[in-house]
Amino acid sequence: MYCSRMHKKGWFRRIKKYPLPNGQSVRLLEDNNVYLGNQIEISGSDRCYGVVADEAYVLVCEYGCGGEKPQIILYKKR
Repeated sequence: MYCSRMHKKGWFRRIKKYPLPNGQSVRLLEDNNVYLGNQIEISGSDRCYGVVADEAYVLVCEYGCGGEKPQIILYKKR
C-alpha cells in the first residue's frame, strides 16, 4: 500500500480528531505547531503507522489511506 498524498507537509493535521475507547474523540495535534514525523507502511495491509513528535509529546497511531479510521497506539509526554 502506498498513500502518496499522506507524504505531503501537514498530513497529520488531516486527522483532526482521534477516537478514544470510551467513544469520545480528542484533538491531539495543533495546526500551528511544528512536528517531526514519519509514516510506516504495514506489510500486507492497507493501513500505516504514523509516528509524530514535538518537544513535549510523542504520538504513534495507525490509520488507513487518507487518515481514515485512526487508532491511537501511544500518546506519551516525553
